[in-house]
Formats: sequence, structure tokens, C-alpha cells
Amino acid sequence: PTGRDLGSAEDLEWVRRALRLGARVQYVPDVVQYHYVDRSRLSFSYMIKKAYTRSAASVRLSDQATNGGVPLFMYRKLLGYMVMALTALRQNKRRFFLVRLAAALGEIRGYLHLRKDRLQTHAQERAAGE
Repeated sequence: PTGRDLGSAEDLEWVRRALRLGARVQYVPDVVQYHYVDRSRLSFSYMIKKAYTRSAASVRLSDQATNGGVPLFMYRKLLGYMVMALTALRQNKRRFFLVRLAAALGEIRGYLHLRKDRLQTHAQERAAGE
């Protein structure tokens, strides 16, 4: 992420490209990786924005994503997080559910973008065949 672009899932995209080129990958759970985290990224507003953009990017790169737009379960998920955020008595719980709500909204955005991308690709393929 740089500047105002909080895009995400570039590691997933990198791994997929490597696999397509024949690379072998291995999961090593004992590896510890340290990251410097800028203080500005510890704010609640940053976490909300990051949850939204990360989820949207992850759905767009997902192989399991649907062709028909937003799956119905996403609306139930969204409503559930909204209710939990509104009814949480403790601030830390409310903040948790607000971040989850932002992530769910990001997922919905990802499904909508994915559908738009697929419709454009289909239209381009149809136009190329004519």
C-alpha cells in the first residue's frame, strides 16, 4: 500500500503467478516475519479502510467467487455485523464488529467489481468474435 491506495492481496497475486510459471511453494508455519508498522497505520480509521480494501481485493482474486454478483449470504453477514456493532456494549467489541462490517462491505464491493470485470471480458470476447 502506498499513498492513498490501500490495495491488497499482491502477495496472493505473486504466488499465483509463480505457480503458473511452475514454481513450487511450501507452507512453513515456524517462520517468523517482522514488519515495521508506521504509527499512522495503527489508527481505527486506517484499519476500517484497510479491512474494506483488502476484502475487496481478495474477492476479486478469488477462484471461488460467483459469476452472478453478490451471494445472498453476504447480506446476512453484513446485517449480522451491523446489528452486533450497534448493540455492542463495550467499545472494543463495537470496534471489532465495525472493522468486520467494513470488511463485509469490501467483499460486496469485490463481488460487484468481479461481476463488472467478467461482463466486460465477455463483451470484449463477443465483439472480437463478430
